[in-house]
Amino acid sequence: DIIVSNCVINLCPDKDAVLKSCHRLLKPGGELYFSDVYSNRRVPESLRNDEVLWGECLSGALYWNDFQNLAKQCGFADPRLVEDAPITIENDDVQATIDNSGHGNLEFYSATYRLFKMDDLEP
Repeated sequence: DIIVSNCVINLCPDKDAVLKSCHRLLKPGGELYFSDVYSNRRVPESLRNDEVLWGECLSGALYWNDFQNLAKQCGFADPRLVEDAPITIENDDVQATIDNSGHGNLEFYSATYRLFKMDDLEP
């Protein structure tokens, strides 16, 4: 079994439910292989509610560490990073929205992960 996703989970407000559902649907040994947008810190609520940033797939970005913990809580004991790359914001208005919110140090990354359903994996 494999579930493939490309930049969709960050658009889901209940990421916990998405990951739990993927884990439930996979057979033992199955894999969730997906690329998504992540951030170097938590995206503040003011930016999470910005419609333009939502449309740019930035508002729903998960903080790296929160993602790791969430994946483990949902049953994926050993999240594997395949590759990552910084996302440069080319739109001046989008960057200004981030900067003017006082969060100009917020960085975004595109990353691909492999999450395996391996219930007997040691913690």
